[in-house]
Amino acid sequence: MTEVRPPTVVCADLTSWEGMVQFGAALSGHGVRVIRFTGKERSRRQLIRTTLERVAFSSTKPVLARDPNGAVDVGPILSILDDLRDVQTADLIGSELVASEKWQESPRLHRVHAAGLRDTAIYDKLLYTRLAADVGVSVPDTWAEASEVPAGRPLAVKTRLGSGGDGVRLVADAAEIPAALANLEVSPDSVMFQQQIPGQVWNVGGVADRGEVMVAGAYRGIPAADDPLGPPVETLIVDRPDLLAAAQRLVAALGYRGLFQLDFLCDDQDRYFLIDLNPRIWGSWAGLQAAGVDIVGNYLRLLGARITPAIGPVAVGRRFRTSAVGPSSIRQTVARTRTLTGDVGPVLTPRWRALTVAQAAITARPSQLSSRPEGQA
Repeated sequence: MTEVRPPTVVCADLTSWEGMVQFGAALSGHGVRVIRFTGKERSRRQLIRTTLERVAFSSTKPVLARDPNGAVDVGPILSILDDLRDVQTADLIGSELVASEKWQESPRLHRVHAAGLRDTAIYDKLLYTRLAADVGVSVPDTWAEASEVPAGRPLAVKTRLGSGGDGVRLVADAAEIPAALANLEVSPDSVMFQQQIPGQVWNVGGVADRGEVMVAGAYRGIPAADDPLGPPVETLIVDRPDLLAAAQRLVAALGYRGLFQLDFLCDDQDRYFLIDLNPRIWGSWAGLQAAGVDIVGNYLRLLGARITPAIGPVAVGRRFRTSAVGPSSIRQTVARTRTLTGDVGPVLTPRWRALTVAQAAITARPSQLSSRPEGQA
């Protein structure tokens, strides 16, 4: 009798990433062999975190390092690529992987299936922004050259490779572009320029198969009350069919396959503008999962599992705690851990739930609303 081996997935980061740890634990709970690659050079705090997080993965390999130019050496991942069903990585790692000859020779792992495009397209902000505009997705006014930017426009200067707020500088007008480039320490040909859009960020996350969205949901990330400019710690599920339709158009244009997340800015007239594509798992995915958007089930189906993803009502209007990050007092740590495990614990696994108290303690920060000084962990 032939033994059926479980699928193997790599999760790769340079520093601990809460959303990816949650995802690794969820996959492990479904019998997937999950190998974590992480940075070789780690601070003491990162060393403690990644050691605790080993329980979420089948194995952990702290072997990734940057070369003198800042690029990540992805050789350790490429050496086992033939055995993998999928790879989920931070963008800096993913962009190096998809540019390699070995990746080009591994079509089962490819994300982009549209004619004339390669996987490198999903890591080039300028390319996918122009593609989105071509298929009717609203984007901010965008320029490739500083000389093309009209005077008097407030701008976002963005590196073409990057995610979230990484590699972004806001300037009042084109006269400040040279200073932004110097601050980013990049050459002019590695950036793009976009009109600033005042507004709030809305998101769509989902799973797609060769240009068809299998499942997706819209949401907003809510930061902590005492850290309004910090990362989201809660996920608010919203009803935005316009954003879901925009996601489908871009997914179709790319012939995209895999997990994806899109960031939109919505202005004061509620008009949306696409500002980012993240071709991987994202930080707030567990909130969508808990709300009834079956990210894990559809992803497992994409891997070839004989599974019927859950289909049911989506909890629009609900808020779900998705992060252990918060103030460092014992009372607050216990309270947010209880909320976190209550909100998303049921859709994850015992492996992950065992981590929550430790994660909450080690990611704690002093409350910005408290006058009592508390040391940074």
